[in-house]
Amino acid sequence: MAGESIRVLSAYKSIQASASVADGSFSGGSATALSGTDMTSTEQDFPILDFKLKAGAETPTADGMVHVYRRNSDGTDQSLAPSLNYEKDYVASFQLAAVASKSYYFYGSENADKEAEYYLKNDNGTTLTLELFVRSRGFNVAA
Repeated sequence: MAGESIRVLSAYKSIQASASVADGSFSGGSATALSGTDMTSTEQDFPILDFKLKAGAETPTADGMVHVYRRNSDGTDQSLAPSLNYEKDYVASFQLAAVASKSYYFYGSENADKEAEYYLKNDNGTTLTLELFVRSRGFNVAA
């Protein structure tokens, strides 16, 4: 039926390349801004983000956590990158099981800034190989 609201999803895109992150440390280096992916559209703002954390071959500590932080930007000027001394703009947390090579999901984070970069903080108790993916979610009108 024309005119009803329909959910629109993008595909998951890697925004933090797979890298080893020591316990108590932040990921660094290869964070990709959302605008660097093909998730954005001129036809629609995607107000909601869904995150997927992919843990590598190491076995995490049961119930250990990995947190997501956002580094805001306006396209020309960036805020400070998150660090142990600057844990600003917290987004989400993943509680891990003691099982290697698993994916974890967090649904429904606000898409506050398409120029934002996302960083991971490993509070799991062991060094882990982590990769962060994101997809956008929104609603549009059916044709």
